[in-house]
Amino acid sequence: MPLRPGAAAGRLAAPLVAAMLGGCSVHDSYIARSAQSLLLGLPEADLVACLGVPDQHMSFPQAEGGPTDVLTWIMTSTSTLSFTPPVVGGFTVSNGGSCRVTIRVDRGVATHVIYSGEKNATGAPDAYCAPIVRSCLAQIEQDSQAASRIAAQAARRAASQGAAAVRTEVVPGEVVPRGVVGGEVSLPAPPPAQTGSLTMRR
Repeated sequence: MPLRPGAAAGRLAAPLVAAMLGGCSVHDSYIARSAQSLLLGLPEADLVACLGVPDQHMSFPQAEGGPTDVLTWIMTSTSTLSFTPPVVGGFTVSNGGSCRVTIRVDRGVATHVIYSGEKNATGAPDAYCAPIVRSCLAQIEQDSQAASRIAAQAARRAASQGAAAVRTEVVPGEVVPRGVVGGEVSLPAPPPAQTGSLTMRR
Protein backbone atom coordinates (compact mmCIF):
# COMPACT_ATOMS: atom_id res chain seq x y z
CA MET A 1 0.00 0.00 0.00
CA PRO A 2 1.53 3.35 -0.98
CA LEU A 3 2.13 5.90 1.78
CA ARG A 4 0.22 9.14 1.89
CA PRO A 5 2.34 12.13 0.81
CA GLY A 6 2.38 13.55 4.32
CA ALA A 7 3.45 10.28 5.92
CA ALA A 8 6.14 9.74 3.31
CA ALA A 9 7.53 13.25 3.88
CA GLY A 10 7.54 12.65 7.62
CA ARG A 11 9.48 9.41 7.30
CA LEU A 12 12.02 11.04 5.01
CA ALA A 13 12.47 14.05 7.28
CA ALA A 14 12.93 12.10 10.52
CA PRO A 15 16.60 11.15 9.87
CA LEU A 16 17.34 14.75 8.89
CA VAL A 17 15.84 16.11 12.11
CA ALA A 18 17.76 13.55 14.16
CA ALA A 19 21.00 14.55 12.42
CA MET A 20 20.35 18.23 13.16
CA LEU A 21 19.78 17.54 16.85
CA GLY A 22 22.85 15.30 16.96
CA GLY A 23 25.03 18.00 15.41
CA CYS A 24 23.96 20.55 18.03
CA SER A 25 24.64 18.05 20.83
CA VAL A 26 28.15 17.30 19.57
CA HIS A 27 28.96 21.03 19.54
CA ASP A 28 27.59 21.41 23.07
CA SER A 29 29.72 18.46 24.18
CA TYR A 30 32.81 20.19 22.81
CA ILE A 31 31.93 23.39 24.72
CA ALA A 32 31.44 21.49 27.98
CA ARG A 33 34.69 19.54 27.61
CA SER A 34 36.62 22.74 26.80
CA ALA A 35 35.27 24.45 29.92
CA GLN A 36 36.75 21.77 32.17
CA SER A 37 40.22 23.05 31.30
CA LEU A 38 39.62 26.71 30.40
CA LEU A 39 37.87 27.55 33.68
CA LEU A 40 40.78 26.31 35.78
CA GLY A 41 42.74 29.12 37.36
CA LEU A 42 39.93 31.68 37.21
CA PRO A 43 39.38 33.69 40.41
CA GLU A 44 36.15 32.94 42.26
CA ALA A 45 34.83 36.45 41.61
CA ASP A 46 35.26 35.95 37.84
CA LEU A 47 33.44 32.63 37.98
CA VAL A 48 30.45 34.18 39.69
CA ALA A 49 30.54 37.14 37.30
CA CYS A 50 30.28 34.97 34.16
CA LEU A 51 28.33 31.95 35.47
CA GLY A 52 25.98 33.80 37.81
CA VAL A 53 25.30 33.24 41.49
CA PRO A 54 25.68 29.52 42.26
CA ASP A 55 22.68 27.47 43.35
CA GLN A 56 24.74 25.91 46.14
CA HIS A 57 27.80 27.25 47.96
CA MET A 58 29.75 25.48 50.67
CA SER A 59 32.84 26.89 52.41
CA PHE A 60 35.61 25.03 54.18
CA PRO A 61 37.79 27.72 55.80
CA GLN A 62 39.91 25.23 57.74
CA ALA A 63 40.64 22.88 54.83
CA GLU A 64 44.14 21.51 54.54
CA GLY A 65 46.19 23.72 52.26
CA GLY A 66 44.02 26.80 52.71
CA PRO A 67 40.37 27.86 52.49
CA THR A 68 38.23 25.91 50.01
CA ASP A 69 34.85 26.71 48.47
CA VAL A 70 32.60 24.38 46.49
CA LEU A 71 30.22 26.09 44.08
CA THR A 72 27.43 24.27 42.23
CA TRP A 73 25.22 25.40 39.35
CA ILE A 74 22.17 23.30 38.41
CA MET A 75 20.26 23.40 35.13
CA THR A 76 17.62 21.31 33.40
CA SER A 77 17.36 21.79 29.66
CA THR A 78 15.10 20.45 26.93
CA SER A 79 15.32 20.63 23.16
CA THR A 80 12.29 20.32 20.89
CA LEU A 81 12.14 20.41 17.11
CA SER A 82 8.87 20.22 15.19
CA PHE A 83 8.44 19.41 11.53
CA THR A 84 5.20 19.81 9.61
CA PRO A 85 5.13 18.65 5.97
CA PRO A 86 3.24 20.87 3.54
CA VAL A 87 0.49 18.27 3.00
CA VAL A 88 -0.79 16.37 6.03
CA GLY A 89 0.98 15.13 9.11
CA GLY A 90 3.90 16.21 11.24
CA PHE A 91 5.95 15.19 14.20
CA THR A 92 7.94 16.58 17.11
CA VAL A 93 11.29 15.38 18.39
CA SER A 94 12.02 16.17 22.03
CA ASN A 95 15.09 15.55 24.10
CA GLY A 96 16.39 16.82 27.40
CA GLY A 97 18.60 16.30 30.41
CA SER A 98 20.03 17.94 33.49
CA CYS A 99 23.48 18.91 34.67
CA ARG A 100 25.19 19.93 37.88
CA VAL A 101 28.41 21.87 37.39
CA THR A 102 30.49 21.75 40.56
CA ILE A 103 33.64 23.86 40.76
CA ARG A 104 36.14 23.57 43.57
CA VAL A 105 37.90 26.80 44.48
CA ASP A 106 41.14 26.56 46.46
CA ARG A 107 42.67 29.76 47.80
CA GLY A 108 40.43 31.85 45.61
CA VAL A 109 40.96 30.15 42.21
CA ALA A 110 39.19 27.29 40.41
CA THR A 111 41.06 23.98 40.60
CA HIS A 112 38.47 21.34 39.60
CA VAL A 113 35.41 21.35 37.32
CA ILE A 114 33.10 18.34 37.76
CA TYR A 115 29.90 17.45 35.87
CA SER A 116 27.14 15.20 37.20
CA GLY A 117 23.50 14.35 36.51
CA GLU A 118 21.70 13.27 33.32
CA LYS A 119 24.25 15.24 31.34
CA ASN A 120 24.89 13.10 28.23
CA ALA A 121 23.04 13.41 24.95
CA THR A 122 23.16 10.64 22.36
CA GLY A 123 26.76 10.40 21.24
CA ALA A 124 27.63 13.66 23.00
CA PRO A 125 29.01 13.35 26.56
CA ASP A 126 28.31 16.28 28.93
CA ALA A 127 26.29 18.11 26.25
CA TYR A 128 23.62 19.28 28.73
CA CYS A 129 26.26 21.11 30.78
CA ALA A 130 27.06 23.47 27.90
CA PRO A 131 24.26 26.00 28.64
CA ILE A 132 25.78 26.65 32.07
CA VAL A 133 29.35 27.31 30.96
CA ARG A 134 28.81 28.76 27.45
CA SER A 135 28.68 32.42 28.55
CA CYS A 136 31.86 32.03 30.59
CA LEU A 137 33.80 30.60 27.65
CA ALA A 138 32.59 33.47 25.45
CA GLN A 139 33.90 35.96 28.03
CA ILE A 140 37.27 34.18 28.19
CA GLU A 141 37.56 34.36 24.40
CA GLN A 142 36.74 38.08 24.38
CA ASP A 143 39.32 38.73 27.11
CA SER A 144 41.93 36.74 25.17
CA GLN A 145 41.29 38.71 21.98
CA ALA A 146 41.49 42.00 23.90
CA ALA A 147 44.79 40.93 25.48
CA SER A 148 46.18 40.04 22.03
CA ARG A 149 45.21 43.45 20.66
CA ILE A 150 46.82 45.23 23.62
CA ALA A 151 50.03 43.20 23.20
CA ALA A 152 50.17 43.99 19.48
CA GLN A 153 49.67 47.70 20.12
CA ALA A 154 52.41 47.67 22.77
CA ALA A 155 54.79 45.92 20.33
CA ARG A 156 54.10 48.52 17.62
CA ARG A 157 54.68 51.38 20.07
CA ALA A 158 57.96 49.83 21.24
CA ALA A 159 59.10 49.39 17.65
CA SER A 160 58.29 52.99 16.71
CA GLN A 161 60.02 54.34 19.82
CA GLY A 162 63.10 52.22 19.09
CA ALA A 163 63.29 53.55 15.53
CA ALA A 164 63.00 57.13 16.75
CA ALA A 165 65.81 56.58 19.26
CA VAL A 166 68.38 55.50 16.65
CA ARG A 167 71.21 58.07 16.51
CA THR A 168 74.74 58.18 15.06
CA GLU A 169 77.73 60.01 16.50
CA VAL A 170 80.23 61.38 13.98
CA VAL A 171 83.94 61.70 14.85
CA PRO A 172 86.74 62.58 12.44
CA GLY A 173 87.38 59.69 10.11
CA GLU A 174 84.77 57.33 11.62
CA VAL A 175 81.05 56.80 12.07
CA VAL A 176 80.11 55.11 15.33
CA PRO A 177 76.56 53.67 15.19
CA ARG A 178 74.49 54.03 18.31
CA GLY A 179 71.42 51.78 18.51
CA VAL A 180 70.81 50.18 15.14
CA VAL A 181 73.71 50.07 12.66
CA GLY A 182 72.88 52.04 9.54
CA GLY A 183 74.47 52.29 6.12
CA GLU A 184 76.53 55.37 6.96
CA VAL A 185 79.60 56.32 4.84
CA SER A 186 82.44 58.10 6.68
CA LEU A 187 84.69 60.61 5.02
CA PRO A 188 88.40 60.88 5.82
CA ALA A 189 89.32 63.63 8.20
CA PRO A 190 90.73 66.74 6.51
CA PRO A 191 94.53 67.26 6.89
CA PRO A 192 95.55 69.72 9.60
CA ALA A 193 96.11 73.29 8.46
CA GLN A 194 99.80 74.29 8.10
CA THR A 195 101.07 77.57 9.53
CA GLY A 196 104.52 79.28 9.29
CA SER A 197 106.44 82.29 7.85
CA LEU A 198 108.33 82.79 4.59
CA THR A 199 111.88 84.25 4.79
CA MET A 200 113.38 85.90 1.71
CA ARG A 201 117.11 86.23 1.18
CA ARG A 202 118.86 88.65 -1.10
